[in-house]
Amino acid sequence: MWPGGRGRGRAAVASGRLPFDVPRSMAAVEASRPDVPFDTADPLFRFGHGLSLQEHGAQ
Repeated sequence: MWPGGRGRGRAAVASGRLPFDVPRSMAAVEASRPDVPFDTADPLFRFGHGLSLQEHGAQ
Protein backbone atom coordinates (compact mmCIF):
# COMPACT_ATOMS: atom_id res chain seq x y z
CA MET A 1 0.00 0.00 0.00
CA TRP A 2 1.08 3.53 -0.68
CA PRO A 3 1.50 5.52 2.56
CA GLY A 4 -1.72 7.37 3.24
CA GLY A 5 -3.73 4.92 1.13
CA ARG A 6 -5.81 4.07 4.21
CA GLY A 7 -6.53 0.52 3.13
CA ARG A 8 -8.37 1.38 -0.08
CA GLY A 9 -6.64 -1.49 -1.89
CA ARG A 10 -4.68 0.75 -4.26
CA ALA A 11 -0.96 1.24 -4.57
CA ALA A 12 0.98 3.80 -6.60
CA VAL A 13 4.18 2.84 -8.37
CA ALA A 14 6.40 5.90 -8.83
CA SER A 15 8.09 6.63 -12.15
CA GLY A 16 9.36 9.28 -14.54
CA ARG A 17 11.78 9.69 -17.44
CA LEU A 18 14.57 12.22 -17.86
CA PRO A 19 13.92 14.71 -20.68
CA PHE A 20 17.69 15.33 -21.13
CA ASP A 21 21.14 13.79 -20.53
CA VAL A 22 22.67 14.43 -17.10
CA PRO A 23 26.36 15.28 -17.59
CA ARG A 24 28.93 13.46 -15.46
CA SER A 25 31.03 16.58 -14.72
CA MET A 26 31.28 20.31 -15.25
CA ALA A 27 33.93 19.61 -17.89
CA ALA A 28 31.30 17.64 -19.84
CA VAL A 29 28.91 20.61 -19.59
CA GLU A 30 31.56 22.98 -20.88
CA ALA A 31 32.46 20.62 -23.76
CA SER A 32 28.86 20.22 -24.93
CA ARG A 33 27.34 22.43 -27.62
CA PRO A 34 24.12 24.26 -26.74
CA ASP A 35 22.63 23.77 -30.22
CA VAL A 36 23.18 19.99 -30.36
CA PRO A 37 20.90 17.85 -28.17
CA PHE A 38 22.28 14.75 -26.48
CA ASP A 39 25.93 15.40 -27.36
CA THR A 40 27.21 14.76 -23.81
CA ALA A 41 30.03 12.22 -23.86
CA ASP A 42 29.50 9.47 -21.24
CA PRO A 43 26.61 11.11 -19.33
CA LEU A 44 25.81 10.05 -15.79
CA PHE A 45 22.21 9.37 -16.89
CA ARG A 46 20.98 9.23 -20.51
CA PHE A 47 17.83 10.78 -21.95
CA GLY A 48 14.86 8.58 -21.01
CA HIS A 49 16.48 7.09 -17.92
CA GLY A 50 14.11 6.66 -15.01
CA LEU A 51 10.95 5.08 -13.70
CA SER A 52 7.26 4.99 -14.73
CA LEU A 53 4.09 6.00 -12.81
CA GLN A 54 1.29 3.50 -12.59
CA GLU A 55 -1.54 2.86 -10.20
CA HIS A 56 -2.32 -0.70 -9.20
CA GLY A 57 -5.42 -1.97 -7.47
CA ALA A 58 -5.22 -4.79 -4.93
CA GLN A 59 -6.33 -8.20 -6.07
